Amino acid sequence: MSPPRIEKYYRRSARVIHSPRGRRALRQPGRDDRGYYLSAGRVVPYKRVPVAVAACERLGRPLKVVGTGRGMDAVRAVAGPHTELLGHVGDDELSDLVAGARALLFPGEEDFGIVPVEVQGRGGARDRLRSWRRP
Repeated sequence: MSPPRIEKYYRRSARVIHSPRGRRALRQPGRDDRGYYLSAGRVVPYKRVPVAVAACERLGRPLKVVGTGRGMDAVRAVAGPHTELLGHVGDDELSDLVAGARALLFPGEEDFGIVPVEVQGRGGARDRLRSWRRP
């Protein structure tokens, strides 16, 4: 099944080929809610990371932002004392951050985002990725 936006804007069908990164899942350490929220991935305008930052700042909730990109100036503009900008982190550190997060904040709209699949751990979209085979 084609992603709806491809059909809408290009008037054609397309086969979705998922990122190989999704096949190499993050290590799933035990959950340990340390009370912070997490935003992870490329920081580009359509991912709307400043929305997550502004929400956490307004509510006084700690947020850790993992990633870099051309949208960092907008993130810095709304970041305050509750936001920690971590930049790029390795897989092991990201696994630990995921394990300690209360929730992943993913305010962008995408046909397919790999970060929610990586942090999910099991079931749902994760199972779909496991069953994916290269043609």
